Amino acid sequence: MNHRARNLLSRSAIGLAAAATVGLAAPGLAGATPAVKAPSVKASVTGNTIAVTVQNTNTDSTVKCGAAVVLASKVGELEADPSKLFTPGFAAYRTPPSERVAASSTATFTTPDLNNGVYAALAECASTANPADAAVSKAQVVTLPGDAFLGSLQNGAFENIIDFITTGAFDSLIDALAAGSSQPAP
Repeated sequence: MNHRARNLLSRSAIGLAAAATVGLAAPGLAGATPAVKAPSVKASVTGNTIAVTVQNTNTDSTVKCGAAVVLASKVGELEADPSKLFTPGFAAYRTPPSERVAASSTATFTTPDLNNGVYAALAECASTANPADAAVSKAQVVTLPGDAFLGSLQNGAFENIIDFITTGAFDSLIDALAAGSSQPAP
């Protein structure tokens, strides 16, 4: 076989092998699991307990979600390193592993009595197939007992007070607290 024919045959074989590789990989890519979506979370206070409702909006059966409650002062640490949530003693409450929320389901978890203070309730979802594929909800800030500190601010424009804390808008927060509220006292 002459040199030119061998080169043509070699190039054709390499091209065919590359095309076959892409063809074999394509079905795997088409069936890849979607990225984990952050769950929705709602928190409410009764006395010194926090009820955290977690809605797992993922449809992949390998994705489970849990609730956590941390001191609000730890939110910055958690944003910098989400794995801190799994450090013993970091969270005031975490959902037991056996009670995590299945895909397309909702569950409410209630903390034991906690000390008075400002807490952030949040939820996280992770895939059991790939634990690195995880998402965390936006935190809901509550105070114990029963929103005593934030009081009527929740009825005004500052319902999501965590934005003031995490964005460093402390001057606006101080102005809001100094101004009080136009809502009637309960």
